[in-house]
Amino acid sequence: PAQSTVSADSATPTGTGRRRRRAPRGAQRTPTDFETVNVSGSKSLLQRARNTRSAVLFVQEHKQLPGQQIDILRRGMAGAGFHGAVAPAITGPGGGPSAGVGVFARSHLGLRKIEGTDLVINGTEVVGAAGRACLAHLLSGMSGGLLIVSLYLVADQGITSEANWSILKAVAAVLHALAMPFVIGGDWNNSPVALEESGFLQLVAGIIAHSDGGTCFSHAHGTFSNIDYFVVSESLGPGFTKIRKDPKSTTSPHSSIIG
Repeated sequence: PAQSTVSADSATPTGTGRRRRRAPRGAQRTPTDFETVNVSGSKSLLQRARNTRSAVLFVQEHKQLPGQQIDILRRGMAGAGFHGAVAPAITGPGGGPSAGVGVFARSHLGLRKIEGTDLVINGTEVVGAAGRACLAHLLSGMSGGLLIVSLYLVADQGITSEANWSILKAVAAVLHALAMPFVIGGDWNNSPVALEESGFLQLVAGIIAHSDGGTCFSHAHGTFSNIDYFVVSESLGPGFTKIRKDPKSTTSPHSSIIG
């Protein structure tokens, strides 16, 4: 099937020319932009959080280990105006921190931990995907809200490798159990074509939402690859257009991808 390109003004009613009334202080407001970004470290994440205009961030590779490092990250994001759900990094093969994902929303937007399923631990971490998949319930965007999921697949492996397919099956199981509209923002470490051919979209009833051109630059090869993008539930597809790279992104080698 042909790919569908979609963006994240999902379920956001547009005006009809009339002047918008200002929302009361403290009232929920619908997010305008979703952003997925591999930050390659917490310093880059905090810098991005202070400068982005996006309302919801899907973060990969913050590289902060459990305990004090995560506490410091949370405080830093709060200072930038965000609250969120975080899965800590894991210890990589070389002994240093690796991976680590999070979903963050502006402080005025409601965000709830996941309850009622043993497929999620600590209210956010996907079982079977340590440091690589986490989610939260965003209480905005549409009636009943939606699930926001940050995903970081294993580099230098195909979508259907044992490690990556195990992560994707774990995410799919959670989405089925919760049965809500969803947005996954991720560093898939594979192209949209490879994801589409894998069968994952059929597992979750999802649609790929990607920008044009490359999203990550390889200094070793001098080439770009398109590996940072969204997958959204089919019900959100019609309202999800204009996925784009932020030209002001400072999160090298990955670009911030906005919808």
